[in-house]
Amino acid sequence: SDVKFFIYPATEAHVHKMRFELQRVAKERIITELNAILQLQPQAVEYALGLLWENEIWQVIMPELQLQLGYDQRNPHHPRLTLDQHTTQVVRGTIADMMTVTPECRLPYVWTALLHDVGKPFTAKPKEKDPTWYTYIDHDRLGADMARRFMEYYRFSNDDINFVTSTIRTHLLETSWLRPYDKAGR
Repeated sequence: SDVKFFIYPATEAHVHKMRFELQRVAKERIITELNAILQLQPQAVEYALGLLWENEIWQVIMPELQLQLGYDQRNPHHPRLTLDQHTTQVVRGTIADMMTVTPECRLPYVWTALLHDVGKPFTAKPKEKDPTWYTYIDHDRLGADMARRFMEYYRFSNDDINFVTSTIRTHLLETSWLRPYDKAGR
């Protein structure tokens, strides 16, 4: 079935205005709510991620992820999508292909998809031959370190931290399970 979503403009404006109140919420509660969002159907997750970015919720939870909103990657491998759009497509593809897996088992994969390019804005450098395009050398390594700090701060399990960070660190390898989703999200 084709599910439609709607949030009243006044409610959305209030969410944006009150986002810093999240600093008063227990870390475990924030992750519980994010996990609930990431366990939804792909279309619902795509909508929710859009709301989180548009209302600057990531600014409070993980400012590094908020930087993806509207970020032009200026890269021939991602010519049409901003970084938040690319990340959303990678998340959506991961979830869609894993719908037969229990939501709890799917979560580390979805968190990996969400955080896989978090290091990109910090490693952007103009290409020597064509400075209109950027390279992102070591974004995989920096992204893994950033994901580890985020996950440790929010008290994820060691197993989940190790799974997510090791996958982010190797997501550019052709043998990575994430690679096809990263390529498809272009």
